Amino acid sequence: MKPVFFFGASSLFAFSLCLSAGCNSSSVSESADSKTVDQLVSETDRDAQAPLPVIRVKHPVSTKSTDAQIVLANALEQAKSEGKNVFVHFGTPGCGWCRKLENFLDSNRPLFADDYVMTKIDIAEMEHGSDVLNKYKQNQFGGTPWIVILSPAGKPLVTSDGPLGNCGCPMEPLEISYFVNMIKSTCDTPSQSKLIGIRDALTAFAKKSITGR
Repeated sequence: MKPVFFFGASSLFAFSLCLSAGCNSSSVSESADSKTVDQLVSETDRDAQAPLPVIRVKHPVSTKSTDAQIVLANALEQAKSEGKNVFVHFGTPGCGWCRKLENFLDSNRPLFADDYVMTKIDIAEMEHGSDVLNKYKQNQFGGTPWIVILSPAGKPLVTSDGPLGNCGCPMEPLEISYFVNMIKSTCDTPSQSKLIGIRDALTAFAKKSITGR
């Protein structure tokens, strides 16, 4: 019969600790002899309960994406060189009508490209966006989207503030009519076909926006 060796609890515990620490067999007996099981367990619990180091993560600071004054200055400079006016529309990311107007203008860019430098000013995301808006908007009523058409020198020619208030994103027949008149009064050569094209495109867009078809 082979001899059977019995180890006490303290020896087994110390042995396992030493294995994890990479110690040899001599250190097992030294550790087991010098410390009781209760002492070892107490030290292990104390280490486990020690507070973890606090790691502080620096999140990037949100910055304004663009300077509205620079965007407008560049648009005016382009308008001078190309002999056009500047069509400026103001809005914010959370404004549903602003997104609708932007979608209409982007989808029908050829109708405006010959006469205007199309410029968007986001008053929420652009630095100085509100300053540029307040420079041209004489009252605080009507909200956004809001439109101003400027000469290459920066002179306001017409705004979206009509007889019934800010037409914003034109949806109603009277709003569409006013918008078309804005274009008619600021085009160098407003052809009837172009004005009809803008009117029809707006009417179809309004219908689709309202009915979804």
